[in-house]
Amino acid sequence: RSGKEMITKGTMRRVFLTKNYAIKIPRLRNLLRGWIANKSEVHYYKESQCNPAVKDLLCPIFFSLSGWIIIQPRVKSVTEEEVSEIWDTVVNKNMFLFLILEPVLANFGKYNGRVVAIDYNVRCF
Repeated sequence: RSGKEMITKGTMRRVFLTKNYAIKIPRLRNLLRGWIANKSEVHYYKESQCNPAVKDLLCPIFFSLSGWIIIQPRVKSVTEEEVSEIWDTVVNKNMFLFLILEPVLANFGKYNGRVVAIDYNVRCF
């Protein structure tokens, strides 16, 4: 290990963080819900390609293996102020984003200089 790798876990998924990537897999104790969470994120990301406002706010998905694995870029930390600003200026004006996002700092990061949602299926469960 180079010291850059890390494992985090949420209610439904475990996330392995490497230097450049976040790899999400369902947790064994919540296998079905974790798989559905991954499938939902893949679906939302694909659907967002038609809507620039939505697409720009969702962290890209580089690869998915039928929802069992999702690979995304590793993001940098953001501040509460950055999340609040995005929430007030973008999310509150878009019902789709409002339904799939939750205004929690841990659900956002910075990718290519912009704030993005890294967990975007939260309200579905």
